[in-house]
Amino acid sequence: MGDDKDRNSDIDADAALWAAVVKDVEPLKGRDKLVVKTNVAAKNLNNPKQTIQSVFSDIPVKNRDAAKGRDVDAGTLRKLRAGQIAIEERLDLHGMNRGEARQALIRTLVAAQAAGKRCVLVITGKGKSDKGAAGFFEAGDGILKRNVPEWFNEAPLRDIVLSAQPAVPRHGGGGALYVYLRRLRA
Repeated sequence: MGDDKDRNSDIDADAALWAAVVKDVEPLKGRDKLVVKTNVAAKNLNNPKQTIQSVFSDIPVKNRDAAKGRDVDAGTLRKLRAGQIAIEERLDLHGMNRGEARQALIRTLVAAQAAGKRCVLVITGKGKSDKGAAGFFEAGDGILKRNVPEWFNEAPLRDIVLSAQPAVPRHGGGGALYVYLRRLRA
């Protein structure tokens, strides 16, 4: 229990430090302005309930809603969720640690996009702590199952991934994702 409190305190301290670092940063031309709740970070530095996610909730991220499929038309999204789009590439992350899995994910998705592929099945597994949760993004799930969707919002994947949806049972269900890629423009 003490470890959680120490970890939250470290996260809060990092958030406050980051807020101080970026407060005067000007965005590149054509980019969104970075907004950080500096008052929240400063006020709640010692509050273990304050998380880095709530401190940085106002940061605009390109394709923040990639997992929801905002950049995909409704018909394609419906087919993707139903497992009706042909899987052109598969990546199984079983047995990999977080660093290995992230690198494999980036390599595979970049190569798939370069090859003109659109739909990749990424198998994360459910994780040892999964207790049969109904949704894909449930607390208590395995590390890769939690981290992979977050990596879609980070460079370079945020510019590649249009949508990520939980797979239907025949393709792995709660332990796999359909990843729909942006078409590479020449």
